[in-house]
Amino acid sequence: MEELDNQNSEIKSEEKVPKNSKKKFIIIGAIVVLVLVIAGIVFGACMGKVNFSKKSKLFSAISKAKETFTAPLDAVMENATVKMADNLAGSDLQYKAEITSNIDSFEIQGTNSTINEETINTIKNVINNAKIGMDLKVDQKEKAMEGTVSLSVKDLIDEISANVTYNNNALAVSLPEFSDKYLAIFADSLEGTEYAELKKVFEAIENLDLEGSTSLLDSATLTKKEKDHFEKVYSGLFKKRIKPSMISTKSGEIKVDGKKKKCTKTIVKLSDSDVRDIISDYIEAFEKDDKGKEIILNKLSGIIGLVSEQLDEQTKSELSKENIEKTIDEGVEQLKSSLESTIKFDGNIVVTGYGTIFNTYGVDFEYTEDDNSAVVSLTFVKDGADIEVNVNDKELLTGKINDKKDKKSLELQIDQSGVKADAELGIELKSDKESVFFIKGKAEQNGTVLGSVDLSADVNVTNNTKDEYATKTKLKVNMNVPNYMNIGFSFDIVESIKKADITVKEINRTNAIDVLSENSKTDLEKYITEITPKAMQIMTKIQSSDLYKTIENLNSLKNNKTIDNGLDYNSTNTNTMYDYSNSIINGYNSTIQNPYDYNSTLTNESSYNSTINY
Repeated sequence: MEELDNQNSEIKSEEKVPKNSKKKFIIIGAIVVLVLVIAGIVFGACMGKVNFSKKSKLFSAISKAKETFTAPLDAVMENATVKMADNLAGSDLQYKAEITSNIDSFEIQGTNSTINEETINTIKNVINNAKIGMDLKVDQKEKAMEGTVSLSVKDLIDEISANVTYNNNALAVSLPEFSDKYLAIFADSLEGTEYAELKKVFEAIENLDLEGSTSLLDSATLTKKEKDHFEKVYSGLFKKRIKPSMISTKSGEIKVDGKKKKCTKTIVKLSDSDVRDIISDYIEAFEKDDKGKEIILNKLSGIIGLVSEQLDEQTKSELSKENIEKTIDEGVEQLKSSLESTIKFDGNIVVTGYGTIFNTYGVDFEYTEDDNSAVVSLTFVKDGADIEVNVNDKELLTGKINDKKDKKSLELQIDQSGVKADAELGIELKSDKESVFFIKGKAEQNGTVLGSVDLSADVNVTNNTKDEYATKTKLKVNMNVPNYMNIGFSFDIVESIKKADITVKEINRTNAIDVLSENSKTDLEKYITEITPKAMQIMTKIQSSDLYKTIENLNSLKNNKTIDNGLDYNSTNTNTMYDYSNSIINGYNSTIQNPYDYNSTLTNESSYNSTINY
C-alpha cells in the first residue's frame, strides 16, 4: 500500500513539473523572440533597412535607384587593380607597346565598288601580318625623352624604325636601319627665322611638369575628408524639403521577378514652386558653404598652377584665385535671378515609391504637363533592376540593369512601329585580373535584320607590382548591315609601364645634323646619299609585291588609265639618287646635276639649291 502511494506521489510530481516548465519555456521563448525582433528592427533601422515612416519608405526607394545606376561605375572603379600614378610618380619611366591586327571579314556589297575579293584578300594579308611597336623612355627629372616606333610586315617589310629624341633643347630623329646619324632641330637655331614659331614646341616641353605628373590628378580629386564635407552639407537638403504632409500613401502592388507583391505606395508631388524651393535650398547652402567654396577654389587653382607657365600674363590674371571666386559668386547671383524670373517649370514631378517596412520594391519618376506624361519606372529585382519608360501611357522602352558579381551592365529594348532595337553595354568581371568592356546592338524591322554592332575590349592584367603594370588587350569590332557590309577586325595590344633607370642620349651639333643650319648642307647631301640605296631596296621589294600591284590596279581603274610610274626600278634606272630621295623626303625641291649614274662610276658633284619646308 505504501509503495502504491509512493508511485502515485511520483506520478503526480512528474505531472506537475512539466506543466510549470512548459510555461516558463513559453515565456522565455516569447521574450527571446521579442528581443530578437526588436534587435533586428533596431539594427535594420541603424543600417537604413527598416522604413517605419512614409518618408523613409519614399527615400529608401530614391536611394536604391541611385545606387542601382551607380553600381556599374562603382564596379569599374573597384576593379582598378593598381594606383599607377602613386606608384610611378617621380620615377624614370619606360612604356612599351606592341600592336597587331587581324581582319576576319571585309565584305562590301550593293555598291559600284571596284574592290574585288582578290584585292580584299591582298589587303587583309598585309594588315594581318603587320606589327607596330613602340618604346618610350622618359627621364622626368631632366625633362628628356626618347622613343622608338617600328613597323614590320611579314614577307614585305623587315622591321623599319624611327627614333625620336628630345634632350638639351634639341628635337632629333634617326632611322637606324638606314643610318646611325641624327637629324635635329635646335631651339637656338629658330630665333629670327621663318621657323621661329617652332620655339613654342620647345617651350611647351620645357614647361611640362613631368616629375609631378600626378599633381593634376591629385589636384582634381577630392579626398575622403572633402567628400564627407559635401555629403554632410548637401545630401540631406532634398530630403529636408520634403515634409511628411507632402507625402500621401495608399495600398498597392508591384510585380517583382514575376511575382506580385503587396506593398504601400508612397507618393510625393512636386509643383513648380516646390522645384524652385529645392533649387533655392542648394543655392543658399552653397552661399553659406565657405569651406566647400575654398575646396573648389583650391582644386581649380592647383590645376591652373600646373599649366600657368604656358599662359600669358593676361590669362594668368584672369584665372587668379580672386577672379575665379568672383566669377563663381556672379554665377550664383545670375542663377538666383534666373530662378526668380525666367526659369519656369510648367509641369509637375511625381515620385512614387513601392515598399514595405522591410523591403523596397521599386520607384517611379513621372513628369506631367497638361495632358502629357513621361514615366521612368525601376523595379528592384534580384541582381539588379528592371527599367520601363512610358510616354502618355504607351511603352517606349524597356531594359534591365544587371548588378551581378561577375557582370555589371545596362540592357535596353525599343519596340515601336515594327522596329525593334536592342542594346547592351557594360563590364564583365572575369577575374580580379581580367575585365571585358562591351557594347552590343541590333536592330530589325518587321522581322528583317537592319544591322548589328558588337564592340569589346578584353583587358587582362599580366603584371601588377609596385614597379610595373602590364596588360594584354584585345579590341574586337564586328559590324553587319545585310546586303551592304560585313566587317570584322581585331587589335591585340600588349602594353607595359614600369620604373626604369633612364639615360637619354645627348643631342648636340657634334652627333646630329642641324637641318636648319646653312653650314649643314654638305652633311645633308651625304646623309641622303647614304640612305638612298637601302631605301631603294625597300621600294623595289614593295613594288614587286601583290599589295603594290593591287594599289596600282585600283588607281588605274579609278582614273581609267594606266599609271605613269615616274620611277621604274625594274628597268635601267635613269633617275638620280636625289630624284628618288625627293619622292620620299618632303621639302627637298633641289636642282641637282646627276650625282650618281648606276651604270657608271660616281663622277659628278651635286649642286644643292634646296629649300627645306617643314
